[in-house]
Amino acid sequence: ASLTGYIQLPLRSQGREILHTIMVSIVTCAQLMSPWNVMYTLVPILFALVVTIVGVALRWKRLSYNKQALRFAGLFLVGAVICFVKGLDENTDKFRRWHGGWHIFVGLSTWFTIRAQGGNSVRVATLDHLDAADKEL
Repeated sequence: ASLTGYIQLPLRSQGREILHTIMVSIVTCAQLMSPWNVMYTLVPILFALVVTIVGVALRWKRLSYNKQALRFAGLFLVGAVICFVKGLDENTDKFRRWHGGWHIFVGLSTWFTIRAQGGNSVRVATLDHLDAADKEL
């Protein structure tokens, strides 16, 4: 679902919610079918990539990205792909270190992917409202 965020549909729009629901459902079903079968990982990723490319092409003139965050997202994605490929060999990765590296790098790539989608005016959400709630208690 984070990959399809590059389409930049309006927040809380039906289209965005439906798209994310479909993508998460596909990934969940595929992983439940066979979590260690590479095809059940690659097919949802490739499907998301195709949907993203089509969506970006249709909305091209309305998109803006934070280029620095986009570069970091790509850099961490390369690390994720390397860890994913090396983690496929169960005989040399008995403790699943490469698989863990995949999760770390794909998480970092996702963080920067989300940061990249707001153009140059990205703001990080804060938890200031929680401080106000604590003072009321």
